[in-house]
Amino acid sequence: MNTLISKATLPLWFAVGGAALKVALIVGWRFSKSVLLFQLIADFDPVSLWFAESIVGVLFDQRRIMPGQLESFAFEAFLVLGFLFQCLAIGFLIRWVLRRFENSSQARKSR
Repeated sequence: MNTLISKATLPLWFAVGGAALKVALIVGWRFSKSVLLFQLIADFDPVSLWFAESIVGVLFDQRRIMPGQLESFAFEAFLVLGFLFQCLAIGFLIRWVLRRFENSSQARKSR
């Protein structure tokens, strides 16, 4: 596979692409306050939402009525980081599947 995206770098491309997508969604929501974008950020990605809530809950005092600016920024950063980890895992899974199929097809050809 001698293309721009090789099997070795596939997880990295998934991680970078996923993080860029999540950043674009968050920036778009910040400017438009669209309900659809908020649903894409929160409702359709519960794992990174759980990750961000857990980390921010440990790092910041939760007894206030409203979060501060740093807390909001940290929450969004951990949303991106959580989605990056998910995309990285998916990239590793896809790379593993591609290598399995490649190895099994090579084994059949050598018989």
